[in-house]
Amino acid sequence: MDVRVTTRNGQEVERVEVSYSKRTYRRMARDESGQMAVVEERSLTDQEIADKRTDEGAKAASQRIREAIAGNKAFLDLASPTNAQAVAQVRALTRQMTALLRLQLRDFD
Repeated sequence: MDVRVTTRNGQEVERVEVSYSKRTYRRMARDESGQMAVVEERSLTDQEIADKRTDEGAKAASQRIREAIAGNKAFLDLASPTNAQAVAQVRALTRQMTALLRLQLRDFD
């Protein structure tokens, strides 16, 4: 469950709870008496579920890209790489390039 809390002067003024597994959205806010009360509760739309999956996929891809860049930098920082390190780097670059080409094909299809 994703929970986002908004505070003002150290006091919770709004709380949003989103459960993708239960497909629910609930927003609570302080009422006139100062108590937290539900002001909106509904089911998530198919588009909201799809957006979450897209967002998670983008975060995972971003993490893989950072790891690949770090690996490439580590290789470039080697003063004199061994033959085994060079072969491993060629394999890593081939995997990276293949992934980029697949992404490009997806854009054209």
